[in-house]
Amino acid sequence: MTHAETIRLIDRGFEALQRYVGDPHGAHFAILLDLLTSEERDNRKAYPEKKYKTTVYQAVKMFAVRNLAQLTYGDRKAPTAGDWFHVNQSLFAAAAIVELHADDLLKAYGSLGLADLAAIRELDYRDII
Repeated sequence: MTHAETIRLIDRGFEALQRYVGDPHGAHFAILLDLLTSEERDNRKAYPEKKYKTTVYQAVKMFAVRNLAQLTYGDRKAPTAGDWFHVNQSLFAAAAIVELHADDLLKAYGSLGLADLAAIRELDYRDII
């Protein structure tokens, strides 16, 4: 998949999430996006010499789409209290969204089709940066 195709896939997934996990649950989704934005900005500050092919917001959308899909479909185990010190805080927020809004997430990802869903679950940060 080309970089442009990957970005389009991420955008389709993000639009589906916004449609189904937006209002009335928008506050939970906004918290996740804020945490992801902070984590991505911190990551980029740690590597100022790196030239990125994507914006912070594109990376945030990728993490939101991928992490929620992986948690929804069991590809990734939800973090536990013992993970607090070595797991990104956004994963806790994503796990909470999955727990609270599982039906909406299944509708969002179901609206994408199997090929897109499979590709989303396999997204890798290294492929977009």
